[in-house]
Amino acid sequence: MDAIQSMHEDIMNNSLMVAAQTKPEKSAAAAARNISNQHTDLKLLVKSMMIDLCGVEKSATKAEQIAFFLEHLQGTPEGAPYELVNEQQVWQLLWNQHIDHKVNVKFLQEVVDCLWENEDIKLPDKSFDHGVMMAMAKGYWHNLTSQVISQTSEDKVLRQEERNTEKHCCG
Repeated sequence: MDAIQSMHEDIMNNSLMVAAQTKPEKSAAAAARNISNQHTDLKLLVKSMMIDLCGVEKSATKAEQIAFFLEHLQGTPEGAPYELVNEQQVWQLLWNQHIDHKVNVKFLQEVVDCLWENEDIKLPDKSFDHGVMMAMAKGYWHNLTSQVISQTSEDKVLRQEERNTEKHCCG
């Protein structure tokens, strides 16, 4: 009986070792995609800073934020990255342009600079890093862009409304 139990344990240990060796390691790209989960305090600050710099009301719902961005889809008439409203910069992003467009790049740098220079912000050392802040800002920019762009196509809007209706009536 002991020999059978010993053999069973050996098989189980070998199976665990094989599973551990064949388990795929996360790539650097996969780890970078999940950076927001590693910096939850910074995630909230980045979102708040981006919304503030665009002049959106703090109390606005997600739908109201997207509607605001849709109203300002083309940026400023002069192509400037922001307008002065009540002596404050209100950024006009180019949602239909690539993230590397000069206006969008300036905006992302402004988000990072504002967070970096704000002495009231208390973050863990791992989050208080320019590279991490920029990665978070870019990630949220991509998130917002996909939401804004998805609302620019009537066909996409109709399909989304149909999905929402199906979820509510059939879910």
